[in-house]
Amino acid sequence: MKFVLPTKIDRSKRKSISIVINKDNILIKAPLRASETAIKQVLLNKQAWIENLLPKSSIKLEHKN
Repeated sequence: MKFVLPTKIDRSKRKSISIVINKDNILIKAPLRASETAIKQVLLNKQAWIENLLPKSSIKLEHKN
C-alpha cells in the first residue's frame, strides 16, 4: 500500500514536498532547497492524517542528492 501526498511549500517557485507512505515507513521527498522548517511545517499540518493512516509507522527523513 502506498500513498503520495504533494504539498506546496514555495508558491512562487512551485516546489513541493511529497509524503510517501507504505506499510513500513514514511518517506518525505523534498527539493534540496527546501528548508527544514518548511518540512517540519508540512509534517505538523499532516500529523493527524499520518497518525490515522499508520499509527505504528517509523518516520525517516532521508536527504538524497
